Amino acid sequence: MLTVLLLALASATSAACSTAAKHQSTRRPYLDIALAHRLPRLLATMIASPWWLAGLVFDLGAIGFQVFALRYGDLSVVQPVLTVSLLISLVLSHLLERTRIRKTEVAYGLLLIAGLVVFLASSGSLGPHGEESIGAKVPGIILSVLAGTAVLICLGYARRVDGRRRARALAVVTAIMYVAMAGLIKSSTRIADLRGWESLLTSWQLWGVVGCALGAMLAQQVAYGAAPLAQSLPVVASLDPLFAVTLGVVVYGESLRHGPLDLSLEFVGLAALLVGVLGISRLSAAQDGATAARPHDIAARPRHD
Repeated sequence: MLTVLLLALASATSAACSTAAKHQSTRRPYLDIALAHRLPRLLATMIASPWWLAGLVFDLGAIGFQVFALRYGDLSVVQPVLTVSLLISLVLSHLLERTRIRKTEVAYGLLLIAGLVVFLASSGSLGPHGEESIGAKVPGIILSVLAGTAVLICLGYARRVDGRRRARALAVVTAIMYVAMAGLIKSSTRIADLRGWESLLTSWQLWGVVGCALGAMLAQQVAYGAAPLAQSLPVVASLDPLFAVTLGVVVYGESLRHGPLDLSLEFVGLAALLVGVLGISRLSAAQDGATAARPHDIAARPRHD
């Protein structure tokens, strides 16, 4: 369990560092390279910025640590721990911007950590081993149909609306895709362990990971463009652990303690975790919006075409 927690925390830290680095890349002067003059200002800044390149490296680290965490641990453990990246990202943002951490942020952060500790301690999540750890077919098919239907409904709704409602609908799609990707990563690692790398390369699960990753990235970017970050980030951040616990129990046979006291503590811990996640994600999005509204060197620097 300790190894899984450390790997999940390493993934969360890498994801937070990536977020912080990419935010800095949009606010720092870009390097004067020929390619930058042929691209839109924001894209040129990202590509030519060492901060943006550092963000890519941290992205790879986050994915790598998540793969190993899901190889040895359960979805209902790993995905809730990954929510800590919100808290780490907020702290890094304050350090880089040299701003003070507010009492409200401290309160939400403590609530998130307390909820996570209570949920993990009371759930005692334990998944099966062997072929069963790849995932049960019938529950997987049923849940896939339900998730696919939800995605189609949200996409259809998003096409008919705009602004905040579109962003929130696409945020639901993003959360479903991210959790599906995590589940398929877990299946892929078990296939590689039990059947070998050749079986993995020919399995649909591996290519499902790629498809879900691309779908999540696309839905997330469209959601971010439809409305301020505060409209979509809380939805993704709160639904991810809920969907992950559901997927882990239903498809991957992860067993949570189900005594009356255990269930009560699990509910309280998960509720506190979600309240903390919602609060921090809203504060983070509001801080990003306020920072983006201020003039920066990059915006003031003239372009020489």
